[in-house]
Amino acid sequence: MANQASYLTKTFASVAAATALLGMTGCSSLPVASGTNSPLSGDDQQNSQFCMDFQAAQTKAATIPVGTPKAEVYSAFGLKDDATLRRLNKEEINKALYGQATLNITFEQRAEAQGFLNTLEGRAVTCQNVHSNRRFGLTHTQVEKNGYQYTMTFIFKDAVLYDPVNVSGEPVRQKTNRGYLSDFNPVESAVRAARGGL
Repeated sequence: MANQASYLTKTFASVAAATALLGMTGCSSLPVASGTNSPLSGDDQQNSQFCMDFQAAQTKAATIPVGTPKAEVYSAFGLKDDATLRRLNKEEINKALYGQATLNITFEQRAEAQGFLNTLEGRAVTCQNVHSNRRFGLTHTQVEKNGYQYTMTFIFKDAVLYDPVNVSGEPVRQKTNRGYLSDFNPVESAVRAARGGL
C-alpha cells in the first residue's frame, strides 16, 4: 500500500504542477514550437518531392485521356520513370479495373482473361505530406494534422494509358484530443502497486 500511495502521490503531483504552470501563463493552452525540427511538430512525407496536393492531383488526372503515351502521363505528374512507382501484381490490376481481385468467369474464359491480363502493366505511387502540430491544454493535448495522403494508380497497355488515372485517398484535416489521465486506471495501478511494481 505504501508503493501505491507513493505512485498516486507522484501522479497527482505531476498533474498539479502542470496545472499550476499553465495557470501562471494565464493561457488555457500552449502552442507548440514552430519548425519541422521541433519535437512537438513534424512532417510525415513520402514522395513529396514531386507529389502535388490531393485536389490538384485529381484535377490533373481528369485532364489526361485514355490512350496517352506512358511518358506523357508520367511527365504530367512530374514522374521521371518507373523507378519511383511500385509495380502492381495481377490481382491488384484486376482490383483497379474491376473493383475485385478475382473475376467471376467460367473455366473456358479463364485462358482468354489471363492472356489479356498479361498484356497490361500496372503502376502505383503513394503521395503523403502531413504536417502535425501539438498543443497542450489544462486537461488534454490536441494534435492537429494537415496535408494530403493518396495513391495514384496507372494501368497501361502497349505503353499507353488503358484506364483513367485513379487518385484514391483524401486531404488530411483532423484534430484529435487526448486527456492526460486517459491511460490512468486506478484499479490497474493498485494491482501493479500491490505486486511491488509500477
